[in-house]
Amino acid sequence: MTTKLNKEWHQANPMPKNPTIEERLHWHIEHAKYCQCRAMPEKLKAMKKKLKSKR
Repeated sequence: MTTKLNKEWHQANPMPKNPTIEERLHWHIEHAKYCQCRAMPEKLKAMKKKLKSKR
């Protein structure tokens, strides 16, 4: 399986140091839009789904 790394996006958008769960979720949502190097962790997928259902 080949991964498609968007090196420019990663360099411009590093994960914050000691991120809150909300910061991690936001980073992974944006990451999924611009880079396909890995999947969003299952824990964050569940959180994203839960937040959407509350809206």
